[in-house]
Amino acid sequence: MSYQNKKTLKDLHLTERFLFAEAMEDPLISKNMLEIIMDKNINLLDRIETEKELRSSEFLRSVRLDMFTMDDEDNVYNTEMQREKEGDLIRRSRFYQAMIDHSLLVPGENAFADLKDSYMISIMPFDLFGAEKFLYVFQMKGINIPDLNLNDGATRIFVNTHGKNEEEVTLEFRELMQYINETREEVANRCQSPRVRDIHKRLEQIRSNEEVGVRWMQEWEEKLKIKKEAEKAGREEGLRKGLEQGLEQGLEQGLEQGLEQGLEQGLEQGLEKGLEKGIKALIISSYKLGAADDVVSSELMELFDLTEDQARERISRYRKSE
Repeated sequence: MSYQNKKTLKDLHLTERFLFAEAMEDPLISKNMLEIIMDKNINLLDRIETEKELRSSEFLRSVRLDMFTMDDEDNVYNTEMQREKEGDLIRRSRFYQAMIDHSLLVPGENAFADLKDSYMISIMPFDLFGAEKFLYVFQMKGINIPDLNLNDGATRIFVNTHGKNEEEVTLEFRELMQYINETREEVANRCQSPRVRDIHKRLEQIRSNEEVGVRWMQEWEEKLKIKKEAEKAGREEGLRKGLEQGLEQGLEQGLEQGLEQGLEQGLEQGLEKGLEKGIKALIISSYKLGAADDVVSSELMELFDLTEDQARERISRYRKSE
């Protein structure tokens, strides 16, 4: 979602976690949605918890559940809306399952047989497994004996709202998926399912509720604040790294140029000294052989590219040094 272009509450689809959490607090919406997904009648208890936080220790990571409820047969349902494909969702579901089981046991309870059956339902507007299924249902089974079910009471269900295996699910389920993807009145009106239409009616009441509207505005403003702070921190970090990198590159280039210049200067100085020694040797040798100054001057000008004045100055300097 772009927080620069705020969506109104009426613009939100059920794939938005805010609207989903608000909707699942409604007993009728929760019941209808679970019954359609599970394809069975479910009598939920009155207690429905949304944004429920579970923590096994104050020092350990907590989890926040979108919707947590139980039915009259002591089955536990955790229903999540996962809008984005991020992180390791499969292993995260494993962690959630462990935290739910931990919360169901009374401290000191040893009767694990009383651990309630649980259903973790993750609703996603994308295909996590790539098999184009609407439903992916997992239970513990044997690897070397595939027909052997562990029967530990834990079931994890991943719902892909864009599945394509229409013949394997009910029409009502497909209508619910379409409504979750596009939570609009015209979509609800096309649905044959009375339960989907009831979900829409109750959802419209939620969208028109002033208190819900205030909560949505507060959440949007909080997310906008966090986004701006993150952008500011990102800019500051980028500037800091840019300065550090620029300084480092500048020093490297400076050292490089210094080495190049030093080498160049060294070569120049070496060449100058070599040439000067050569000039001096020529002048001294010529002097010992009795060569005339004009002959030596001509040789210096030709061999060492000196001007006439420079040649005469060298002859005067080095003959005197002998």
